[in-house]
Order: sequence, then C-alpha cells, then structure tokens
Amino acid sequence: MWPFVGRGRELEDVMSALTEPDGKGAALVGAAGVGKTRLTDEVVTRLEQTSVTVRRCYATVATSSIPFGALAAMLPADMRTANPLGRAVEHLLAEPQPLTIVVDDAHLLDDASIGLLHHMIRNGHARVLVTSRPSERSELWQEGLLTRYPLGDLSRAESDLVLERALEGPVDTRTAALLWSGSTGNPLYLRELVVSGRAVGSLRAAEGIWSWHGAIELGGRLGELVQENLGRLEPSHRHALELLAYSEPVELDLLASLVQEESLDDLETRALILVESSGRRTVRCTAACFVGRVLNCARNRTNARWPPAWRRRAHAAVRI
Repeated sequence: MWPFVGRGRELEDVMSALTEPDGKGAALVGAAGVGKTRLTDEVVTRLEQTSVTVRRCYATVATSSIPFGALAAMLPADMRTANPLGRAVEHLLAEPQPLTIVVDDAHLLDDASIGLLHHMIRNGHARVLVTSRPSERSELWQEGLLTRYPLGDLSRAESDLVLERALEGPVDTRTAALLWSGSTGNPLYLRELVVSGRAVGSLRAAEGIWSWHGAIELGGRLGELVQENLGRLEPSHRHALELLAYSEPVELDLLASLVQEESLDDLETRALILVESSGRRTVRCTAACFVGRVLNCARNRTNARWPPAWRRRAHAAVRI
C-alpha cells in the first residue's frame, strides 16, 4: 500500500472528533487526489480495532438521484413505507452501538441520504465521517453538525518522505523536485507518476539512488485521471482554465472581464487557481504541469474555433 505520510495531525484530529464524548464527526474536504480516501482508510482501520461498529458506503453519480441510494447497503431491503426515514433510523439503531457511519464522496449524496445523516448526527444516534469535494453539498458541516477538516497538497518535505518510503530508498534532489513540481504535491498524481515512471523505466535506481530520466509524459492511468478530473468541470470553469493555459499569469480584472466571476471564486475555493496579491493581482493555475498540457491541447482546439480577430483580442487581453 502507498505509504501514509503527512497526515498525522489530521488523523488524530479526526479520531478525536469521532471518539471524544462531545464529538459528532468529521468532514474531510479537498480536491480530487489529495488523500481523503487514504486518510479515511486509516481512520476506519483504527476504529475497527475498538468496540465501534463501522458501516461504510460510497456515493456515486449513479446513486445520486436515487433516494437513500448510496446508503442502501446498510439499510433494509424493503424501504416501501409511508415513513422511509423513520424505517431507516429504526434499522440503524438496531446496529451494535456505538455506531460510526462513513461515506466516501458525500458531495454525490441524494437529499434523502443527507436527511438521514442529518437526523442521526443531530440526535446523537451515530458519529459520521464523510469525504467531499469543496463547495459541494456542504450542509453537514456548514450547519455545524460535523467538524470540517480541509486537506491540501503535500509539502515538498512531505513529498520527499513519501517518495523515499514508497521506493524504499533515497531519491536524488533533482528528481524529488521534479516529481513534486510535476504533481504539485497531489498525492494521487505523485503516486501515478511513480508507478508509470517505474513501468516505462523513466524512474530507476542506480547504485541505490532513484532518479528520473527524460521528460514527464502524460499517458496511461495518469492521463485518464487528469482527463476525468477536467471533465467534471462545468463549461464556464473549464473556459477560465483554458484562458489561463493560453497565457498565464493573467491579471485578475482582465480575466474577470472574460469569464464569470462566480467561476473564478469556485475555482479558487477548489484550489485549482491561485490569486497572487503582491503587486498587480494576477491569477495562475495550481494544476500540475501535465494538466497544463491537457489544457494547452484544449486551447489549440479553441483557437481553431475562434475567428482570427477574436483570437487576437483574447491573446492581447490575457497577455501581461
């Protein structure tokens, strides 16, 4: 298993939220690939070593439109009743106590499931741990029911430690810097870089020291992950990132005149862009270098669709 590094404080905080007498639960909030599921795995492992009953489920796009869809595995098969919420609560109360409910990707939960979790937490029937993307389905922590723990990317030191433990040996300084900047500290992207690099021979050891040879290539599972994450963006959000890929950094005021301001606010909340306040307020992508390559491809397709006069205007607008 990929080494668990850099989340020790968060692990202890979440365990306290789930086990302390006055705790109700926790919400791990962060962008795709920052390690929410990996941290949750560690929490569940610890809880299962105690007297706590753990019930875990996974929300998906397919279950998001089905009442209690994501929680179906822990509920009775027959929910056809005049009071399905009461039936679900009654069933969960019959579980061995104390009970902890764990939900991955809670931003995909349906309204009925949110209502059930809300009831269980507020009435002290169960502790709850959820993972979620930022700015999506935030009822459970915005109403003070769960303690929110934001998860960000790994620092350079944390990334270096992950690499050494994953590869079971030292990594040269240039390679460590390349992989950290290439993944921007995203643990999932870092792992896929290591896996793909070893598979094609770009990442190999010589005299016990690991080093990267050649350029970082976007392909295989890594390429699929990047495309998948970009594909989840709304058109207005993707358009803003395409403009940034076209010519970053971009002055904030200029970019705001070309795209919806709400899109920029949401992208900043999701940690996909960074607004730099020193001097002129400018905007940069925080996505990894290979994400930039995907957006550059999209930029080229966009250029082909735009009339020449508009391409010249857009280029002049975003170039600083």
